[in-house]
Amino acid sequence: MTKIKTFENLDLHNKKVLLRVDFNVPLESNKNTNTITDDWRIQSSLPTINLLLEKKARIIICTHIGRPKGKYSKDLTIGPIADHLSQLLKTKVHQANDSIGTDVEILVDQLQESSILILQNIRFYIDEDKNSIPFSKKLAKPYDIFINDAFGVAHRENSSTVGVTQFLPSYGGLLMKQEIEVLNHLTKSAPSPRTAIIGGAKIADKLLLLKNIAKSVENLIVGGAMAQPIINFLEGVSNIDNTLDKQIDVLLKLIHSHNTKLILPKDFLITEQISEFSKTRLINMNDLPKDWQIVDIGPKSISQIQGIIDKSSTIFWNGPMGIFEIKKYSKGTSQIAKTLAKANNKLTVLGGGSTVQAVRNEGLDDKFSHISTGGGAFLKFLEGQTLPAIIPITE
Repeated sequence: MTKIKTFENLDLHNKKVLLRVDFNVPLESNKNTNTITDDWRIQSSLPTINLLLEKKARIIICTHIGRPKGKYSKDLTIGPIADHLSQLLKTKVHQANDSIGTDVEILVDQLQESSILILQNIRFYIDEDKNSIPFSKKLAKPYDIFINDAFGVAHRENSSTVGVTQFLPSYGGLLMKQEIEVLNHLTKSAPSPRTAIIGGAKIADKLLLLKNIAKSVENLIVGGAMAQPIINFLEGVSNIDNTLDKQIDVLLKLIHSHNTKLILPKDFLITEQISEFSKTRLINMNDLPKDWQIVDIGPKSISQIQGIIDKSSTIFWNGPMGIFEIKKYSKGTSQIAKTLAKANNKLTVLGGGSTVQAVRNEGLDDKFSHISTGGGAFLKFLEGQTLPAIIPITE
């Protein structure tokens, strides 16, 4: 079980703390100004920042925004985040025009206790993604300690998440601690019966997750279009990719060996063309016509999943049941979200960008036990893979 080193008991008075966060928030451009349209990721790291303020540390925040690929982009600068963070904390957040170098070192030295400086977008440097040791050393140079609160990029081996730990005492933040504790509990000690609901479009993207999560749940629900290759295999119909058939065979044998119950959709909503104006029809699970596409699960499947949720104590959800971005295809995903939101006295955990967005679209994000801030990191952890940024802060 992964357990990370945290900073709660450290004396950080006047210490220069490099705090890595994931403030990669959506920005909307309007009349040459960028506005944050969703500050959930910023809100998630506020407990760590507030505790550092209480400890009278000098806080220097490092984050990435978007994917500028090592080049400066005025649309991805730190200004809107610094301004918004100032409003949330009701204190001035100073801004640096760079992430490394003499000018940054001067600003850090001038920073007072219980004050905040935010560095420029770290991904303006190509060496960030390369986990360059010389760049990591320059990044770490002005600081006394490193705290990583960016679970969302814990699966990436970057200079600001891994490289700097070679040069600074390193710890996890409160968000990082919470994410790891919840996921450890989910896979090791969560109350039974445990149910995993896995959806999405392509089963190839979720095979590792399915194989690993099947070992720790009683019920494995596979929904969305990714269920079709499994149905094909069980019906004796070869999938186009023969390799996929072999992987599904391995998956099904693993599920059987762990006495896990596999639940597949009973019916689907299908269409000939994905469009909000196209005609749809309901079919049973094994009646998919040629050239038609699955866009949602049907009412029988929704009812079946709701019944399993009702009998479960722990529910983990990753992946929508259909193309929820188009309203007429969103019923399956919406109904699962609403059912889980009403699941009182149950442990409900969800993660993955699309799943989180679907729940937030319904305004239900405060109704779950835990919503992970990690997309790729969340999946990699549950696939049983080691996250590079967790290793240096593990006890």
